[in-house]
Amino acid sequence: MNETSPTAAPLAIPDPILVTGGAGFFGSAFVRAALAAGARVVTLDALTYAGHTDNLGGALGDPRHTFVHGDVTDAKIVGRVLGEHRPAGIVHFAAETHVDRSIDEPSPFVTTNVLGTVRMLDAARAALARYSEAERARFRFVHISTDEVYGSAANGERFTESTPLAPRSPYAASKAAADGFVGAYRATFGFPATIVRLSNLYGPRQLAEKLIPLTVRRALAGLPIGVYGDGAHLREWLFVDDACEVLLAVLARGVPGAIYLAGAGVQHPNLQVVHAVCDLVDALAPPGETLAGRGISARRELIRHVTDRPGHDRAYALDTTATRAALGWQPRTPLGEGLARTVRWFVDHPEFFQRTAALYDGERLGLGGIAPSDVTAASLATGDVTASSATASGVTASGVTASGVTASGVTASGVTASGVTASGVTASGVTASGVTASGATANSTAPGGVTAGATPPASTAPRKRGTP
Repeated sequence: MNETSPTAAPLAIPDPILVTGGAGFFGSAFVRAALAAGARVVTLDALTYAGHTDNLGGALGDPRHTFVHGDVTDAKIVGRVLGEHRPAGIVHFAAETHVDRSIDEPSPFVTTNVLGTVRMLDAARAALARYSEAERARFRFVHISTDEVYGSAANGERFTESTPLAPRSPYAASKAAADGFVGAYRATFGFPATIVRLSNLYGPRQLAEKLIPLTVRRALAGLPIGVYGDGAHLREWLFVDDACEVLLAVLARGVPGAIYLAGAGVQHPNLQVVHAVCDLVDALAPPGETLAGRGISARRELIRHVTDRPGHDRAYALDTTATRAALGWQPRTPLGEGLARTVRWFVDHPEFFQRTAALYDGERLGLGGIAPSDVTAASLATGDVTASSATASGVTASGVTASGVTASGVTASGVTASGVTASGVTASGVTASGVTASGATANSTAPGGVTAGATPPASTAPRKRGTP
């Protein structure tokens, strides 16, 4: 049996623990796990778009838990928290983590992930200088990182602790830089830090900008489900509870200066995962009359292959042999079981998607600021799309099917639509200028001065997101 399971002997973890980013998906799960393990916990979180106190659940009412609203880049706040609470351990989650957002806007990733980590390291070093020798000997700093710092794995390759870093996205580059600072503080100052690099995580409360919760959200709503490229990108999916267990083991048994790798050990193509999620949603919330009226009998029919993410890594894989041997840890949750628990939680908590919709409304991210004029939508089927006050300029749409599209206040300029079918399209206040529709068919199109072929490109064009 896994030594870190709830039925095993309790781990002797540091107490109290400071958790940065503890109101996010992963951080809040760890807060609950640490409290369950008997530790006192201080949560420091800036409550950006990805963090919310609701994620902490019952921890907010636990007398052993203290919540502090603050940013890890604010040296004064971090210094005050360390001075007041004198943590015996710090688990540093606070980070911008979504690759697509890093492609659209890299700067916040440098600020939070790199500068924020340096601020935490400096503050912790200053605090340790005021600790007793015994307190310094027990202190641990655990830095949360990612397998993405290694870049894309070759066929059959598994990353080890010594694999050279080769990040390929701004997010991965920011985490690699943070890892570098953690290692440098260990080598230069003897700082008692460890790094934990994890594979893709999933579980309840994950914000719906990530693949699994976004798929659940759109499947429940009967909306198109985008899969990047061919969907054959390989990932290891680690259930969040298993990830928390490895962190508790690192706090209890980890060696300062070590790097630990935590992954599920099995790769799955993204499309396979999306299929599994769609099937689970069907089982828990049958499609019903609305989808049936559109000729949809299963959520898999909502899947659409969309333009791939720039520089999208084809595969990640971790060799966790050393970590399992050193910590007595192994993942306990098979993907099928974890997905079932995750989808069930989202189905049972519709308020989660309602609350987080204001934080992220599902728009396409990660095209690197590519203007609609640079976007090509080839053989992309889009259903039930709403385009409001959108602009499509110089867009090429080839072989596009648009069914049940609503376009309101849309401007389409210099759009070329070839072989486009638009069925049941409603267009209100739409301006189509210089639009060429070749071999296009428009059925049941409401009046409003619309040229067939203008609406589908506008509806598929990515919308600029607001700053979170």
